[in-house]
Amino acid sequence: MLALGRVINDFFPNADPMMFATLVLERDPLRWLDVPAGVMKWIQDAGGFAAFGILMYGLSRLLPGRVRTPSSASVFQRTLAILSLVVMVLSYGAYLVLLAPALFADFRSMVLGRPSSPIALATRFNVDLLLTAGGAAALVVVLLPIFFDMFRWRFRRIWAIARVSFKEAIRRKILWVFSALILLFMFASWFTPYKPEDQVRNYVQLVFTVMTLLLLPTAALLAAFSIPNDLKSQAVHTIVTKPVERFEIVLGRFIGYMMLLTLVLAVMTGTSLLYVFREITEEAKQTSMRARVPVFGRLVFQDDRNRTFKGVSVGREWEYRNYIYGGANSTNRAAYIYTDLPPDLAARPLARIPCEFSFDIFRTLSLKSEQGKGVLCSFFFQTWQWESQQRPAYDQARAEALRASSGGDARAQIERLTQQIVGRKPTDAEIQAFVADKAPDALQWLIDDLLAEKFGFYHVPSKVIIDYMTQSVDIPSGLFKNALAGNPPPGPEGETAPRFGVLLKCDSGGQYLGFAKYDFYLLAADGNFALNFLMGAVGLWLRLAILVGLCLVLSTYLSGIISFLVGMCIYLGGFCQEFISDLATGKAVGGGPLESLVRLMNKSSLTVNLQESPGVRLALSTDKIYSWVMRRLLNMIPDTDRLDWSNYVSEGFRIGPTDLLPINALMVVAYLIPCFVLGYYLIKWREIASS
Repeated sequence: MLALGRVINDFFPNADPMMFATLVLERDPLRWLDVPAGVMKWIQDAGGFAAFGILMYGLSRLLPGRVRTPSSASVFQRTLAILSLVVMVLSYGAYLVLLAPALFADFRSMVLGRPSSPIALATRFNVDLLLTAGGAAALVVVLLPIFFDMFRWRFRRIWAIARVSFKEAIRRKILWVFSALILLFMFASWFTPYKPEDQVRNYVQLVFTVMTLLLLPTAALLAAFSIPNDLKSQAVHTIVTKPVERFEIVLGRFIGYMMLLTLVLAVMTGTSLLYVFREITEEAKQTSMRARVPVFGRLVFQDDRNRTFKGVSVGREWEYRNYIYGGANSTNRAAYIYTDLPPDLAARPLARIPCEFSFDIFRTLSLKSEQGKGVLCSFFFQTWQWESQQRPAYDQARAEALRASSGGDARAQIERLTQQIVGRKPTDAEIQAFVADKAPDALQWLIDDLLAEKFGFYHVPSKVIIDYMTQSVDIPSGLFKNALAGNPPPGPEGETAPRFGVLLKCDSGGQYLGFAKYDFYLLAADGNFALNFLMGAVGLWLRLAILVGLCLVLSTYLSGIISFLVGMCIYLGGFCQEFISDLATGKAVGGGPLESLVRLMNKSSLTVNLQESPGVRLALSTDKIYSWVMRRLLNMIPDTDRLDWSNYVSEGFRIGPTDLLPINALMVVAYLIPCFVLGYYLIKWREIASS
C-alpha cells in the first residue's frame, strides 16, 4: 500500500488503497471502424494534392522555351493515364458545378450585405463521391510512372546504398550524441521525487523525454543533410551515371538511416528499462509498475427532468469533464455504457472484477468542516436484462439467501445457495473457487455473484470518492454471465443495444462530481510492464520514421539547413493540430486573422457580433478563403501527437498490440506514401547528371 494511501485510508476508513494513475485522452484513439472513412479521406486529400501537382505540371509545359523530352511510356500506360485524367477532370468539374451556387450566394451576400440562399445542388454524398473519384483518378495518373519504374528497381542496389548510409553515419560520429544519455543515468536521481506514487510516472516520462530530445533532432539532421552533402561533394554524380535509379538513392538512404536509428533506439530503450527497474523501489513496483488492459465504455448523462441533459459545466477553462450535481433529491446521473464485453469476464468463476476510476470533485461548499473530505457516490451496475421493477424481488431473494447461508461446510453452502438462487448445480470450478476463497466476506460475495447472475444487478452504496485519485470497486463476474446471455433487443434505428452499464449518483449535497470518458474502466487483465515499455518505444520509432522520411524528401530539392528547419516545423505542427484545426474550421475565439484585426481596431469584445459593414463582410469572406487554405495545410501535417505513447506507459495502461499499434502504423505508412511520391518526382526532375 502506498504511503499516501495509508494516510488517506486512515482519514477515510471506508476507502480502498489508491494511487495516482489517470489516462487523459482529449481525442479518442484510432479504431479499426475508422479505417474505411479514413481511407476515403486519404484518397480525397492525397488525390487533391496530386491533382494540384498535375495542374502545375501542365501549366509549366505551356511555358515558352521549355524543352520537351520524348516520353518513354508504353501505349498502355499513356492510354490509362489519359483515361484517368479525363475522369479526374470530369469529377472535379462536376464538383465545381455543384459548388457554384453556394459560392455565388456567398459573393452576392458579401456585395449586397444581406444573406442569400443558394440553390441546394450539392449533398454530402455527391460531394464525397466526386471528390473520391477525382482523387483516385489523380492518384492513378501520378502513381503510374512510379509503378512502371518499380520493375527497374533492384533491391541489391538499394541495400548497397543503405549499408553505405549506415557506415557513413557511424563514421560521422553521429552516435556520440547519444552519450548524453549517460548523464541521465548518473544524475537523474538527484532531481526525481522519491514518493512511491510518483516514481514510475516520473522516471518513465524522464527517460522517454530524454530519448525523444536526443533522437528526433539527430534523425532530422542526419536525413536533411545526406543528399545535399552528396551533391556538394559530387559523390552523387558517380552514382547516377551507374545503372542506379535516382529514387533508389532515396529508398536506400531511408532504409540505412532507419537501421541505424532502430539499433540506437533498441540500445537506449533496453538501457533505460534496466535503469527504471534499478531505481524504482519495491513499494512503487508493486503498486504503479503495471500495464492495465482496460475496457472503456461510452459516457452519457441522464436526467429524468431533462431529456437533453449532457452534464453541467462548472466554468472551468479546461472542459475535459462534465459534472453532475449531488444530493439526495438530485436527478443528475452519469452512466458508462458497454455494447461489447470480453467473454473472458464471464468465464471466471466467482471472480471479483475490478472497476477502476478517477473522478473530479468540484466543491460549492467552502465550509471548514468540508475541507479534506471526500464525496459520496453510489454505483448501480446493471445489465440489459435488469428492470427497476425487479428491485423488490431482488431484495427478497437476497434476504432469503442470507437466512439460508448458515450451516454446513463450504461445499454444502455453495450447492444449497446456487440451487436456491439460480436453480442449477454449481460447476466444479465454482466449487473450487469458493472453497479456496479465504476472504472474510466469501459467503457474502457468493450470494452477490449468484444474485447478479440471476437479476443482472449489483449496488455499491455511498462510496467515498477522493479527488483525482485512482480507486476501485470489485463487481461479481455473475453480472457478465447475465449480460452475455442471450441477445438484447435492437435499439432505435437498428443501433446495437448496450449489454452492460453502470449508473453513478453523487450523494453529497452541494457538491459536483466530474466525469470523462476515460475516467472509468473495467480492468480485464494486467499486462507486462517491460513489454509495454518497449511498445512505447515503438511509438517513438514511428515518429522517427515520419521525420526521417519527411526531411529526406525535402532534401531532394532543398538545401540541408532549409530541409531540417522545414521538416522540424511540419513535424512539430503535429502537436498543435487541435489549434490549427480551430483556425481552419473557424472555431478559434475571435475568428480568423482579419476578423481579429477588425475587432482589435474597433476594440470589440470577442463574444459580441461585429456590426455589418462592407469592410466587415470583406474581412469575413477573406477569412473563409484563409480557412480553406489552412484546411489544406492541415492535411500536410502528420498527427504525431497520436504516436506519443509515453503517457500510456507512465500511467500503467497497456498499449494494444492488435489495435493501437497496427492502426497507427498504418497511419504512418499513409503519410509516408505521398511524401515518397513527391520525393520521386523531385529527385527525378532535379538536374544532377546524365543517367
